[in-house]
Amino acid sequence: MDLPPNLLHTQDVFDFGKCDKNIKHGYLTRKIINFRLNDTVLLSIFIIVAIIAIVMNGLPLLNTNWIHVVEPKPIKREDSKGDIINLMYEFDAGYFHVCRQYIFNENLTEYFYENETFYFTTECHWITSFQSEELSEYSTATMAILQRTFIPSTMHIIGCFLNITALILGVYGYFDKSLKTLTSAIFLTIGSLSVAAAVLQVVCIVDDEMSSRIKPNAAGELSLYSFKYNWGFFTSALSFLPFQVCIYCQVVLYMRRFKNLNDIQKIVPGLLRMVSKKIPNRKISISPVQRKNSNIFENNTNRNFKNMNYYCDYETNQSNTFNIFTNV
Repeated sequence: MDLPPNLLHTQDVFDFGKCDKNIKHGYLTRKIINFRLNDTVLLSIFIIVAIIAIVMNGLPLLNTNWIHVVEPKPIKREDSKGDIINLMYEFDAGYFHVCRQYIFNENLTEYFYENETFYFTTECHWITSFQSEELSEYSTATMAILQRTFIPSTMHIIGCFLNITALILGVYGYFDKSLKTLTSAIFLTIGSLSVAAAVLQVVCIVDDEMSSRIKPNAAGELSLYSFKYNWGFFTSALSFLPFQVCIYCQVVLYMRRFKNLNDIQKIVPGLLRMVSKKIPNRKISISPVQRKNSNIFENNTNRNFKNMNYYCDYETNQSNTFNIFTNV
């Protein structure tokens, strides 16, 4: 029984068509072997995954769900014990916007007059880098973090722009069969790395500002400061992975346009020499089936390995040599 022509690495090295007549494949095994992602399926996967990834790193730019900080705010008022009152606030901050909400404490309410309810209202502001309002009384730790996020926010915006551009180029490149496909893969690489670098910078900034604040004081008392990352941070960080899937799809779609090694090596110099040296000694990945006639298998193996010019003789064969690189 002949194996399917799209089975990766089999017919390119071994002539299994004559020696595997007694092999019985299960239903699931046949489906897996015969399954092949054509260009239309790859393009569909690229578009769907790219849109998901762009949404994952684009939404955090528009909201305040990057980091959640809890910090105290001392006020000029003493409690019944004569200690300075610390009002606890929680901050939800993004690149460009921050909101503060009071953490209600019933025991402290009696120390405030009716005209001091501004302590309990929710306030939202643009960060200092984008407006001239002084917010030092609004927050200490959170504003210290946001004032240092200009560079990572710029990198994040550039990365999102490159990723959106790459999605458009990828679709156009598929239909006009141009270099837009390869350009799309390059833009996706740069854009995803730019967003990943921005996320790492945010981690460094937050750790630098909060590490000293969350430590216990000299008396061993626990700090009133705390922080955690919100969903916006995690979606931006994890968007790097689906972008790698998109890059793979674009590279495969581009490489499939070349029908033999002579065409491929025009864009990958030295590829033919590398293939001639490496592939005869590589392990061939084949379907996990047991062969009953091992003698015939060994004879076919030796016969093919003796032909050291195999890839030179068959380099123009569309269905053999090229499938090693583009069959998925």
